[in-house]
Order: sequence, then C-alpha cells, then structure tokens
Amino acid sequence: AGGGGGRRGGGRGRPPPPQPVIAEQVTRAGAGTRVRFGRVNAAGVAAAVSSVLDDPAFRQAAMALQTEFAAAGGVNAAAAQVEKILVP
Repeated sequence: AGGGGGRRGGGRGRPPPPQPVIAEQVTRAGAGTRVRFGRVNAAGVAAAVSSVLDDPAFRQAAMALQTEFAAAGGVNAAAAQVEKILVP
C-alpha cells in the first residue's frame, strides 16, 4: 500500500497522505500487511507478499473494500471529489 502515486499533489496546498497512513488504512481493513521498509530485508518482503497472496482473508477484505468503493460511486465519484479540490 502507499505506492506514492499521490505525490503529485493534494491540491490547495494540502499534501497527499503519507505512505505509512495509507498502509495503515489497508492493514486496518485487513486487505494487506504493513511492511516497514526501513526495517525489512528481501526475505521479509517476500514473506509478507506470500502471506497476503496465500491467505484468502486478505482477498476477501480487498473484495469487501472494492464493493464499498463501488457503492460510494467508484472512480467517477472519486474523480468528482478530486475535481472539487483541484478545480477552483
């Protein structure tokens, strides 16, 4: 989680949420596991990826988030919110 895609700006002088915040949200939702990159080696990353891919609970949680996002209006609603922030 938190791949940095939002680094281009949060609009109106607001920075995007830091990657650890996004990672924490994904972790709390049960859709992923947080990896602290300053404290992990390649084997630790591999173990985290394997645990997410191998445990069906992560997939179920991700699918639940997908359903929630769709119910909230999906991409179109998200784009409309971004436009409200970025377009005066």
